[in-house]
Amino acid sequence: MVETGEGWIEWMYRASTNGYSNVFSRRRRPRAGRWALLLLLFAALLCAGYTAYDNGRCEVKRQRVFVADLPDALEGFTVLHVSDLGGKTFGQKDAEITRALKSAKWDAVVCTGNMLGSDGDPAPFYELIAAIGTAKPFYFLAGRSDPAPADGTNARSALSEWVLGAQSRGAVYLDRPQKIEKGGESVWVTEPSLLTLDLEGALSAYAQAGTTGAAYRQGVITDTTAARKSMEAACGLHLLVSPEPYTDETMRKLLASVDGDFVRTADLVLAGGTAGGQWRLPGGGGVWAQGTWFPKGMLAGYGYAAGILQYVSGGLGCDAASPLPGFRLFNTPEMTLVTFTSQIDLDTLPR
Repeated sequence: MVETGEGWIEWMYRASTNGYSNVFSRRRRPRAGRWALLLLLFAALLCAGYTAYDNGRCEVKRQRVFVADLPDALEGFTVLHVSDLGGKTFGQKDAEITRALKSAKWDAVVCTGNMLGSDGDPAPFYELIAAIGTAKPFYFLAGRSDPAPADGTNARSALSEWVLGAQSRGAVYLDRPQKIEKGGESVWVTEPSLLTLDLEGALSAYAQAGTTGAAYRQGVITDTTAARKSMEAACGLHLLVSPEPYTDETMRKLLASVDGDFVRTADLVLAGGTAGGQWRLPGGGGVWAQGTWFPKGMLAGYGYAAGILQYVSGGLGCDAASPLPGFRLFNTPEMTLVTFTSQIDLDTLPR
């Protein structure tokens, strides 16, 4: 109130000098920092919600691959490429996987490793096998974070229990070259190291060991030797399957190995093992893959390795060995339908 004997003009002047910009109210304006904090909190909640949604879904990509001399019977031959499940599930009985593949068709399935989680529980992998189905050939490899595929703990088999469990469900462990026949033509699916072994020397060494593991490896070598001869006679399409991507340097070493000529016949390398970098920076690369922070090189997509075509899957989950918290960031889980064609265009060659 205006004090006795004090005019309105004097009162307003005194109020303004006491720090009130509005003489009729003592409220201060909200600070800009408070609004910035609220906006930051809102953005964090929005990002967390999107990340939870994004990690629960699955994207099916499509990639066409040009093969100059592809036989007519193999035109449109399609492989469903899966990688880096990391023990993850996608709803009850992998319902999201089933939904994503509802209208898709393929001739074979290839899983390129890192399928089990950090606890080594194979149940999510078995669930994935059931969701995708084994009506078509289903092949898988062990990745760097998976338990050893052949650990020698079984008296009845050199293979590990988790591998035997997958095979009992119709999947095939790719420990030796596998042939798919379609329309009288052959598609060979091979893990690259099988093509570069000194088979004769290895067979002699294992023959002298006399153990269950040695007997198993003798069988692998014998079947690989026979497969090489068959591949030389007839191979309409040759796919190499690797648990890790090749760089130019590592591919050159492979080509320079004992039987590098078999590698040169490859029409495509299907690789995994990166989980797409797990966390991806907007407009940038991955944060962690294969034991490396901010790795260089191709973490996902279609490209070349020393002149050999290669497709790297971004995968479905996370590498069990990753030091990052177990979710993908700005990195939608994915599978890829890789289709082979003799029709060349911009989409069939790396850019």
